[in-house]
Amino acid sequence: MIAVTRLDGERVFLNERNIQWVESLPDTAVTFLGGARLLIREDVHSLMSLIEHASRVGTTLPSSHADESPSASGYGARAENESTP
Repeated sequence: MIAVTRLDGERVFLNERNIQWVESLPDTAVTFLGGARLLIREDVHSLMSLIEHASRVGTTLPSSHADESPSASGYGARAENESTP
């Protein structure tokens, strides 16, 4: 997912894998596979850089959660007296 800015200033997150094409009309228009279109403040070159970076690093947790392991958040944690099957 990549973060972009709508023309009204609202930050939104896009799944870069669902982008069909990008146009500069003069605003940057993102057209998705389903036909929806979104106008954003970022120029085409900035958007392409965001997409390239996202494809290199893959999907990661937001930085505020990056240091949490599954057991630290309670997910996947076992009770201490629970035996292993």
